[in-house]
Amino acid sequence: MSPSIGSAARRGVPGPPSDRVKARLLRLYEALRGRFGPQGWWLGRSPSAAGRPVAVANRRVRRVLVRHRLIAARATHEELRLWLEAHLPSDPALFNELHALVVAVGKSNCRSMPRCEGCVLRFDLRGRRPAPYRPD
Repeated sequence: MSPSIGSAARRGVPGPPSDRVKARLLRLYEALRGRFGPQGWWLGRSPSAAGRPVAVANRRVRRVLVRHRLIAARATHEELRLWLEAHLPSDPALFNELHALVVAVGKSNCRSMPRCEGCVLRFDLRGRRPAPYRPD
């Protein structure tokens, strides 16, 4: 079963998140899922550490979150992973699908030179230019 915001209530997670960052991340997830569809090919590959799910944090995830001003450009991959885990439900399917969707938008729009026009996440920039991103 692929995750969605609606399924969170069925798993016992209370209604809309009170954490504004969490709500924003879940809106981005829903927009990506609406554009690219469920990423079933990714399910089943769940990284874990000490028996708990671990969010995947790589350069594409970092690039998208920096450009949308969700994390600082100087954040390390470990800080990014911890930040994602703090602001998302601890659901391995959600972590995996969100990562796959970010990879998809990273390949199509959020490249080294951003192609924001036509991007499904454009609404989140609220009329601003994307924040500069310079990889380490």
